[in-house]
Amino acid sequence: TAYESNSDTNAYTDAEKTKLDSTEIYTSTEKTKLAGIEDGATADMTGAEIKAAYEAEADTNAYTDAEKTKLAGIEDGAEVNPTAAEIKTAYESNSDTNAYTDAEKTKLASTEIYTSTEKTKLAGIEDGATADMTGAEIKAAYEAEADTNAYTDAEKTKLAGIEDGAEVNPTATEIKTAYESNSDTNAYTDAEKTKLAGIEDNATADMTATEIKTAYESNSDTNAYTDAEKTVVAKVFQSGDTASRPASPVVGESYFDTDLGKPIWFDGTNWVDATGTTV
Repeated sequence: TAYESNSDTNAYTDAEKTKLDSTEIYTSTEKTKLAGIEDGATADMTGAEIKAAYEAEADTNAYTDAEKTKLAGIEDGAEVNPTAAEIKTAYESNSDTNAYTDAEKTKLASTEIYTSTEKTKLAGIEDGATADMTGAEIKAAYEAEADTNAYTDAEKTKLAGIEDGAEVNPTATEIKTAYESNSDTNAYTDAEKTKLAGIEDNATADMTATEIKTAYESNSDTNAYTDAEKTVVAKVFQSGDTASRPASPVVGESYFDTDLGKPIWFDGTNWVDATGTTV
């Protein structure tokens, strides 16, 4: 009681001791660290959150993959707008890039350029060659050479009238080949000539069935063998077993019965043999 009656000497109770033992001690170091952390700071911001927060600030644009690739393709020290003087200096700093000055341009303009092509051309021209030979001089000089006869107007006209490939004396074989090389000029062979000789005059390859029938029957002993006559003949020569006799025979119709082994006839009522006996 006497102790606790003094200031700052409150009783340190068991309850307070237990509470203090269960509480983390907040050191001065931790206090300083906490003071340096902004309000609302988090320890688990995602990459997207960090990117968004960063790029929300002024002059903090995203450095994209495309921009990185573009930058990699730009040489060190490249400039956006070098001056004409800078370009000239940079160009002439390379080998074989001397300045082509106004004085040199003037000098070159007043000088004939002797190119390698012109040099080659000159080398091919004979000494003493002239550019003003007359036609007569050229003709005389040309024809003075061996095997250089004049090709006259008359000869040119004559040659124009001769067909390409013309020969003085083509052989029979050459003539035959040349002729048959044209359309509709097939060779008329000996075999074809013999074949044609065996075909009658006015023969045709397209007679109709009616024309053939008329032409045939116009000859003697070539009467038409009609369907009706064919039917009658078929009845005269018909044969078979007893069960196969015609179902609707006509009077006088004959039939060779193979079961009986003899011919029989229909008398209008029954089938009879040669003796008149019904069979």
